[in-house]
Amino acid sequence: MRHHVLLRTLLAALSAAGCASAQSGGLPTAPLVDACPAGRYVAFTIAIDRSATPPVWGVGASGQRLVLVWPEGFTLAEAGVLDPSGRVVARAGQVIDDAMGGTDGSGADLICGIGGQVYVKR
Repeated sequence: MRHHVLLRTLLAALSAAGCASAQSGGLPTAPLVDACPAGRYVAFTIAIDRSATPPVWGVGASGQRLVLVWPEGFTLAEAGVLDPSGRVVARAGQVIDDAMGGTDGSGADLICGIGGQVYVKR
């Protein structure tokens, strides 16, 4: 039950934002949440095209395009997707097999954990 409450809280908070800005390099981002669900996404590959909207998305094993919403403070730089500390967490062509999060009503995948790090309110 607690897991469902946390997931609903995460989805409500993230789907309320999901906006891209010049500051984020065009990445759709959402505010940090109180907790991140323990579930992991099935592996996907990062695709980056700075002329696309959004400029970063996932590609699933069957080729489906995954809309990714990143935690607040993430940015797109030449090296790839950076977390708030400047650490590269995703590069074009990289297979991501440790992402955590959930989906919102629009079908976007709301990332709250990646690269062994969980991004939540402190």
